[in-house]
Amino acid sequence: MKISFSGATTLLILFLFIAIATPAQDLTAEQIIAKHVESIGPKDKLDAVKNQLIFCDATFTFKGAVVTLNGKALVLSEGQKNLFGMNFNSNDYPVDRFGFDGKDVKVGRPTTGSSHSLIGDFLYNNRSILKEGIFGGTLSASWPLLASERKAKISVEGKKTMDGKNLIGLSYVPKSAADVTIKLYFDETTFRHVRTEYTVVRPASIGTGGVDSSARQSSTTYRVYEDFSDFTKMGALTLPKNYKITYIRSGSDPVTIRQHLNRDAEWKFTVTNINFNQALEPGSFSIDG
Repeated sequence: MKISFSGATTLLILFLFIAIATPAQDLTAEQIIAKHVESIGPKDKLDAVKNQLIFCDATFTFKGAVVTLNGKALVLSEGQKNLFGMNFNSNDYPVDRFGFDGKDVKVGRPTTGSSHSLIGDFLYNNRSILKEGIFGGTLSASWPLLASERKAKISVEGKKTMDGKNLIGLSYVPKSAADVTIKLYFDETTFRHVRTEYTVVRPASIGTGGVDSSARQSSTTYRVYEDFSDFTKMGALTLPKNYKITYIRSGSDPVTIRQHLNRDAEWKFTVTNINFNQALEPGSFSIDG
C-alpha cells in the first residue's frame, strides 16, 4: 500500500520533529534561566519568600584524612543579604562565618587571631561571589537567577556529562569580578541547578631571583565546586537536600610544595529543617571579622 502526504502534512511532521529534536543547548541563556526558576516553584510562591533560614547537619574533612569533623550549619538569606555559618567539634576549626550584609562582604575567623579558613579565604579574596548571591545556589534566597534584573553577563556555556548525567552550562560573569571564572550547570531534563564551578588562577610573584626565576615557577590554581543533589519539596519549593563544597588549591612551584600549601578539602551538608519568612532581629547578618 502506498502512503502519500500532502505538502501541509509534510511540513507539520517536519516542524514537530524539529521541535522534539531541538537540544537544550540550543536554548538561550534567558530561556534556560526561566526553565530553571520554574523548576524551583511557582512564581507566586517564590515571590512570597521574603527570607529563608536553613539548618543542616555538616561534616568537614581534608581529602585523604582519616578524621572527619562533625557539626551543624545554617544558611540565612533575605533579599541580597546572606549568611553562612558552621560549628564543628574541633578546637582548631570550631566555627566559620561568611556572608554579605547588604553593604559589605564579611568573613570571620575560626579562632581569635587565626587566619581565615580555606573557604573563607577564597570567598574573602573573591567577594563578588557572596555579594552577587551565587554561593549556596538555590538554598539561598539571594540566588541571582531569581532576580528579574541581573547586572551580570550570562551566556550559554554548552553541554557537559558528569556522573552519567547530561548537564547544560551557563557562564556567569559578575559585573565587579575580574579574576574568578564562574560556571553554572543545570540538569538538562529538569533544569535544576546541580553544580557551580569557580576557578581562580594566581600568577607566581616575582621573587629575589627576578623575572626569569619567577617564570620557571607555576601559578597557583584555586578551584571550588558546589554540588547539589537529592532535590525534594521544602514548603512550596523544590530545593536540594544535599550540598557539597569541594576546595582544591594546586601549584607546582617550590614554595607551595615546601610549605605543603596544596590542599583539598570538603564540606558536606544535609538539610534538616527550613523556615520561611521569619521575624529577623537587627544584626542577623552581622559577622565579627
